[in-house]
Amino acid sequence: MIVKISSGFRIKMILILIFLFSLKSLSQEKQILKSYYVKTTFKILDEKGNTAVEKKFADLTDREIKTLDNVFNEEIESLSKRELYSRQQIDKKIKDGGPNVVEIDIYKIKRAAGTVNGVYINSFLTVKPMPSDGLEILYASLRNSFKVPETPDGVLLKGKIYVNFIIREDGSLTDFRVLRDLGYGTGQELIRVLKLSKKWIPGEIHGEIVAADYTLPFTISELN
Repeated sequence: MIVKISSGFRIKMILILIFLFSLKSLSQEKQILKSYYVKTTFKILDEKGNTAVEKKFADLTDREIKTLDNVFNEEIESLSKRELYSRQQIDKKIKDGGPNVVEIDIYKIKRAAGTVNGVYINSFLTVKPMPSDGLEILYASLRNSFKVPETPDGVLLKGKIYVNFIIREDGSLTDFRVLRDLGYGTGQELIRVLKLSKKWIPGEIHGEIVAADYTLPFTISELN
């Protein structure tokens, strides 16, 4: 009987792997990967995308194993979408193990993100930066400290201000820029009160803390 591997069948394949290759000394995830890639040579790529070293599974770091897990899942997904296998063929492929050579690229997202003077775009981060006490408390503090500039009679300040800055690896805020304000020094006033805030929790790319840009919107109205 010929069956097509559905996305739901991926779980069954993993269960088969666990059944065939259970090793009590390793976590379940490592059991699967170690057994499937037991004959594989891994080429570890550096930040420039070049092969830095070749390893066997036993020599991989935890970070490299985490990346390999994604590679494994992509391989199974690709298999289920493009080919037909009988149950016997599936079992044989699992027993035969993975490819002879696999590249592990822990810097893939960082290279795709690109940097300007070592600063990453916030949208590429796997963990976003955030104020140490949370956004809600930060905004409450900004509202309490923000002083609405005086304006001529009949001029009402109401709307959003946007300030961009960099959150460094140590959580400090630098390189402030006013992207849009309401005039009368409102952008500079927001920068002033932001400089009074606590250090932030910096962003990360796959466990590595990096500097990243951030744009903060702030609303003022006639109630300020």
